[in-house]
Amino acid sequence: AMPPLVTPGRAAFVSASGGRLVAVTGECSLIVWDLGVPGQETQVMRESVASLLSGPRAPPAPPMVGVRLAKCGSPIAQFADGHAYVFHPKLKSWARVADQSFPRSEFTTRLRLPAAAGGLGQGELHALQVAAARAAVGMGPSALLSGGAPAPRRETGRHLECLLAAADMLGSQAEYRAWLRAYSRHLAAEGAEGHAHAPLREMCMWLLGPLSGGADAGDEEAASGVSGHPGWVDTVAGGLKKRALLEE
Repeated sequence: AMPPLVTPGRAAFVSASGGRLVAVTGECSLIVWDLGVPGQETQVMRESVASLLSGPRAPPAPPMVGVRLAKCGSPIAQFADGHAYVFHPKLKSWARVADQSFPRSEFTTRLRLPAAAGGLGQGELHALQVAAARAAVGMGPSALLSGGAPAPRRETGRHLECLLAAADMLGSQAEYRAWLRAYSRHLAAEGAEGHAHAPLREMCMWLLGPLSGGADAGDEEAASGVSGHPGWVDTVAGGLKKRALLEE
């Protein structure tokens, strides 16, 4: 048992997961404690959410509706407009992983489904995308008709790139694998039309890595990198082997 904790202000949101407790106060402080091991309790994070509440969105900013810990251990903040942000511990910054930025993407409507094939239906990113898609229902057709919007195929490519980055940050391996396949098919289709040979080649080279070692090259090589692949590491999304993904 723990005695009552005194926070910097009144707690607006509190949630717990896997022995960790996360709280957001009215003073915009986000605090994460690790309480899983008796006698070794510690505060593992204290950051501000002020930038999320006063960002570039038109005032008044949509209210925050919840904060919880992702499976990877990072906090996720969700807002009434469907936007979701994950804290990047290395960059010490919030990254947006769900919004309505791609209304004309080929995959936007599919993400609204309660379940999807290929490991997407039960994924953490899928749930965030569903919430964003549902919040977009009230946006009306203006989002689809806005001037200067990129062509649907180009928007689909950008959407898939964002989904891959978000799945990587969340460590959602099943979703990363599924979106990588979709992105590969998209680039292959674009390449057949003469538009995406370079991006497809770059993706394959990024997955393949240096050719000076085998598929299980040592940590020293991965850390130092080789010509054309500085700092290349052989895993992504919390442990997926890049070369195994390339073989798939």
